[in-house]
Amino acid sequence: MSTSKTITNTAEFEAKFQALLGHDRIVIRPYGHHLLIQLVVEKKPETIARVTKIKPNLYQASYRTHSGRWEQLPREGNLSDICELAVDLL
Repeated sequence: MSTSKTITNTAEFEAKFQALLGHDRIVIRPYGHHLLIQLVVEKKPETIARVTKIKPNLYQASYRTHSGRWEQLPREGNLSDICELAVDLL
């Protein structure tokens, strides 16, 4: 995993996602213990993945399947690591 700067809040997480993807159509929204990763299409955000806090500084990412169910990605990590993993696998 990466040794890049530690992400400490939702705005930093969103900025890193946008930088890795090269566009600003990804937005991050807090939802309980989750951070929803949303793709904005025609001004409407669509949730495509989520990140769940498991322990302090430990997160798990999941993506939404075509059936609407959540499927976990294969690793856990800090927000920086999970951001890079999600961009690579999604």
